[in-house]
Amino acid sequence: MTMSSVFFEHRIKVRHLRVIEALDRQKSLLRASRVLNVTQPALTRALQEIEEIVGAPLFERHSRGVRPNAMGEVLVQTAHVVLGQLRRAQDNFEGLLQDDALTITVGALPVAASGLLPAVLAALYRTEPTLRVRLLHGRTDELLPKLAGNEIDLVVGRLYPLARYDALIRKVLYQDPISLVARSDHPLFANGPVRIAEAAAYRQVLPTLSQHVERDVAQVMREHGLATRDQLRSSSASFTREILLGTDSIAVMPSMMVAGDIARGELRAFQLQQASQARAGGVIYRDGAAIHKPGLRLLMRELENQLALMAEQGAVWVDDRIGEDDVLLDESA
Repeated sequence: MTMSSVFFEHRIKVRHLRVIEALDRQKSLLRASRVLNVTQPALTRALQEIEEIVGAPLFERHSRGVRPNAMGEVLVQTAHVVLGQLRRAQDNFEGLLQDDALTITVGALPVAASGLLPAVLAALYRTEPTLRVRLLHGRTDELLPKLAGNEIDLVVGRLYPLARYDALIRKVLYQDPISLVARSDHPLFANGPVRIAEAAAYRQVLPTLSQHVERDVAQVMREHGLATRDQLRSSSASFTREILLGTDSIAVMPSMMVAGDIARGELRAFQLQQASQARAGGVIYRDGAAIHKPGLRLLMRELENQLALMAEQGAVWVDDRIGEDDVLLDESA
């Protein structure tokens, strides 16, 4: 069965695209209906209407919810792009109405959101008071669809291998080591070089910000024989910080998470990885033109400034050889 482009354009509506987007993101009719604030039967009818317009099923039902089939994937990608463009248009209208020439939307992955972006934005707001930033926090699998759909301009944080091919560009700016972190006057730092074997005597605080970070931390702990039963797991960077400052607990974590505290001399980090072993971090964006938006140029400049300061303080490594053309594409991320 075929359809004319005019027929499709006249019948498919924005509300249909919202249904497709919600189903793809929520993977469940029930959760999607809650997000859209409609009943599940109403959502089912809307999906049936869309499938009638297309002339084919779009989603497969399975025990854990729904997933798009090949036909569905086509419409899913269209929905993300079209709705992303509409949302950006709204942001642009608001920016024009408020006379803001510099408006950017940034996706913040967990470690960068805690340790890098606060310093970057604080510095930018001092020098660029007209800059308007919308910050979205999330994990890689949450932010990349928004980036591909043009809902955000740039994602900042740790870079991981691709689960599936995409056309996004990844630029490495730093190496983010897993470190042993404790307050600066902790007994571990009292007698010269840190002896890792002594760390097992202290309660360990481990971050659970994301599965990626958890896996990286677990691997480093195994390599150094740091696994103990006396562990406290926390998904809150602020909670972890307070525990470290107020007790003899130690943390095994990306040192960038507490880069501000390291800079102020409140916490200290002992790196458990060499630069070649540490996870790469940087930015992800859609294409070369996108990165030259005025607001993003300002952000990139300040990212590099703050990373250079963090490297001096021992929180990250920055390779001086990394330049404008040192870009990671696709599977090399």
